[in-house]
Amino acid sequence: MNSNWLRMALTGCALSLQACTMMPQDIHLDPQVSLAKAASAESKVVGVEAHDERQSKLLGMVGVPESRHAEISSTEDASPALYVRVSAGLKSLGFAVKPATEGDDRVLRVEVADLAYKTIKGTGITDEVQVTVNLNGRARNKDEWHDRQFTVTKTMSVAKWPDAEGNTRFVNDAVAQALKDMLSDSTLIDLLSK
Repeated sequence: MNSNWLRMALTGCALSLQACTMMPQDIHLDPQVSLAKAASAESKVVGVEAHDERQSKLLGMVGVPESRHAEISSTEDASPALYVRVSAGLKSLGFAVKPATEGDDRVLRVEVADLAYKTIKGTGITDEVQVTVNLNGRARNKDEWHDRQFTVTKTMSVAKWPDAEGNTRFVNDAVAQALKDMLSDSTLIDLLSK
């Protein structure tokens, strides 16, 4: 009887420890950008470059470092998804889009410079997660340039730590907002429209 009780107690402890363990999360970057359609660009051709310039693919940690926590990363190169989303955004603004080449008059270079995720321990029953994205946009039209960094920080209150699916949506929403801000920058768009 005592050995059954001991087995059940050990099994219960193992299950409770397993429930407290968080698995590392790998975020798939594919931000959905929606812009109002416009025809102001008169089908001007823009060469597009997209680059993932992050120094680290580790975004941060979800959970509390003193107890339950796990790494959040985005290990894949975000360049292909950025290229597709920026190109679609420019097309919706009336531009004709192609991959950038050295002789292009109009070029838009987009770089994900940094992507960071952190958790903020709350004092009550909710905590917060926060993501910050730094996106560089560089527009060139012949000898004229416009450089700007677009920074978006999003914070979300949570009663429990988000899983990989929830964090993927959360991170992609922040990247999408930075892309939307860039594609809504009137100085950048006006330069490419000349």
